[in-house]
Amino acid sequence: MSKKDSYLELLRQARVEHKKWINQIRLIVSGLEKNRNTIPINPSESAFEDWLYSKAIAYSIANSKLVLTDMEISFDRCYEEYHKIYAVLFKESQSGILSSIFTSSKASTSDYKVAGQYYEVLLKNSDNLLNKLRIFENQLVATNFEKFDRAISDEESENEEEIKAPKQKEQRYYRGSLIEE
Repeated sequence: MSKKDSYLELLRQARVEHKKWINQIRLIVSGLEKNRNTIPINPSESAFEDWLYSKAIAYSIANSKLVLTDMEISFDRCYEEYHKIYAVLFKESQSGILSSIFTSSKASTSDYKVAGQYYEVLLKNSDNLLNKLRIFENQLVATNFEKFDRAISDEESENEEEIKAPKQKEQRYYRGSLIEE
């Protein structure tokens, strides 16, 4: 299997993981899932974000940079909407006797309706993300193997150079004095 084929497979797995995430949120919004820990709050724990920032960014040439930026924005918007859903459905119980008497930590019917509205916005952002993902996939498929390998190896070598060699101080003379920056 070539680098390009394995890269495309990772892209497809990321798409599946994102769809699983959306479906899990649908279960929460519909009231079928009550466990708040089924979906991580932090986007950095997401399999899609892991792919986006570790693999997808490695292939960032010309037109792909724009698509990757749009994917990143859409992904962030998806998580913003999920955070709103989480805040509505999983209210933290406040301390105090009066607040415990007059408020309930369980989500009401109106809370589920509000969460459903947030979910609709989340779906629009998700659809936009999946469309950008298809565009990115088409760009990858259209790239020939040599160009793909070159782009990936260039990116990997740049990353290795950044890790291995710290930036050299620039030396220059100004009015007879040595200046290092």
